[in-house]
Amino acid sequence: SQKVAGWLMGIATAGFLIFYQWVVEPAPPNSLAVKAFAAAAKGILRPAMLSFYATASDFTRRLTSVRANGKFSHPDAGPDVDWAGVPEALGTVVAHIKRKFGVRYVYCWHGLPGYWAGVMPTDDGAAGGGAGVPGMTAHIRYASPTPGVLEIEPSMAWNPAVLAGVGVVDDPNRLYNAMHRYLHDCGVDGVKVDCQAGVGLIGTAMGGGAALSAAYQGALEGSVARHFRGNHVINCMCHSTENLYRMTATAVARASDDFYPRDPASSHPHIAACAFNSVFLGALLQPDWDMFHSKHPAARLHAAARAVSGGPVYVSDKPGEHDFALLHTLVLPDGSVLRCSQPGRPTRDCLFADVLRDGKTLLKVWNINPVTGVVGVFHLQGSSWDRVRRKFHVHDKAPKGLTTEVRPYDVDTFRPTSTGAPPAPVPSDAPREFVVFSRNTGAMRLLHGNEGVQVALHSGEADVLSVARIIHVGPVAFAAVGLSNMINGGGAIRELHYDSGPAAVGAVTGGGSRAAAAGFSAKELVFTMTVRGYGDLLAYCSREPDVVLLNGARLQPEVSYSYTSGAAMEPPLAAAAAAAAGSAEGGSSAAAVAPAEGGRLHVDLPRISDLESTLQVVFRSFD
Repeated sequence: SQKVAGWLMGIATAGFLIFYQWVVEPAPPNSLAVKAFAAAAKGILRPAMLSFYATASDFTRRLTSVRANGKFSHPDAGPDVDWAGVPEALGTVVAHIKRKFGVRYVYCWHGLPGYWAGVMPTDDGAAGGGAGVPGMTAHIRYASPTPGVLEIEPSMAWNPAVLAGVGVVDDPNRLYNAMHRYLHDCGVDGVKVDCQAGVGLIGTAMGGGAALSAAYQGALEGSVARHFRGNHVINCMCHSTENLYRMTATAVARASDDFYPRDPASSHPHIAACAFNSVFLGALLQPDWDMFHSKHPAARLHAAARAVSGGPVYVSDKPGEHDFALLHTLVLPDGSVLRCSQPGRPTRDCLFADVLRDGKTLLKVWNINPVTGVVGVFHLQGSSWDRVRRKFHVHDKAPKGLTTEVRPYDVDTFRPTSTGAPPAPVPSDAPREFVVFSRNTGAMRLLHGNEGVQVALHSGEADVLSVARIIHVGPVAFAAVGLSNMINGGGAIRELHYDSGPAAVGAVTGGGSRAAAAGFSAKELVFTMTVRGYGDLLAYCSREPDVVLLNGARLQPEVSYSYTSGAAMEPPLAAAAAAAAGSAEGGSSAAAVAPAEGGRLHVDLPRISDLESTLQVVFRSFD
């Protein structure tokens, strides 16, 4: 009889899941199917739904203590250890991690309400009461999603916060101060605070969601300022306006949904969402494009996206499962990254295009470094968010290869500015000529601002192009491109200035012009770069340098550096390329120009202890 009962239960469960997947899940908002299921979930199905949530997820669990449990009793405590009743030793675990692995910062996760379902109420007879957090008064509040939320996500009507409620503390200041004081005393350096937007859903009976979010956000930021100096906090799942507009002190927030390593359809929409959300978020805070796996089918795509994002770079690899070759293109040996100076944003020409579904547009993301610019190009066509089924899906299993043009003026800060007076004047320091280097192909081209270099990608591929301004000083033109062994190699150039005599030192902020050659009478011209990192440093020179100095020591040509002229340079979309592109639909904006002059300078930068070098490129004999 038990076997028959189990068999019948299995059939019933399978039938229920099929019904939900094919009838309820794709049903439009306010449809009969959605309304009927919402009513059943709050009525006859509520016990079964709560049981399912309790066994299949953590979303109905509540915080019972601000201290760690016995899982953190020892650095070697594993998942099979019976930790019940064992005293915690989080401080010992954190110290062990830092000492053994050289980790400088350790963050801990918690939810804005404490845990997913808030804080356990004290056993005062209230529903859901139990052994609550000492010193905290909490009450169960039931979420009430707004019509706008239900329009986008009807399943919020039977969300765990709706059916099981959330334990809301009377004083969030007390909660965060107790939690963060304990974590700080254990050596923890910061926190990642999740499930923030959910707090607004439980504010209906508490003065409104915006008011409740403001109280929690203010309490969080106050506690972080007291216990984690340096503003060590990452806001997460916080895209509700009532959250974002209350972040007056914290500086970092996730720009997207989670990274889902087991969902192949999610990677392309993840990167697109991060880029387009950063248009808005980047004006308020530093967008965080989330973690990724370095060993993953989409690892190189994600790595390129993180390199141009301007945000942090971190991976959630399984221990021992790392692609160190890929990580070395993102991270320096001391753990630092060549981070861009601004949040990465879509270029103007793809800002209103559907880079996931239109079958023709590549996503381009621009950013700047202290000296150079960078443009990341991504082929994201083929998978997207299904608004009907409300999940990621592959809508095109074989997207065609696509081509786009990358122009120096795709880097928005390189564009000439206008005062509004006709005709629009170009500032004297606005760069007009550039070197563009493709990391995929190794091609380096000289371009004017509106000229383009073609980039061709297959689905799931990316390329990152460094854009370096050409500086004209006297008869010499020079551009510092960066480290070719790093994805954002231009970020390695921290400073660049030139010196053509005791009274002529210029910091490179613009591009200079050929007019600067007039009246040039110096006997020596020195371009000095401060470089962070090591490997193959690439620069453009209009002529071969006479001397190259590294940290004051003269380098030997063909041993520590090399200069290759003419053949190593490609002209900027010369006549053949322009003719080929012109046959395509829409033509090409490139102009046919004379073959490029000058060549590549490659310098083999050795690895030194502080990873920072001073490189001087010297030109003499101008007669």
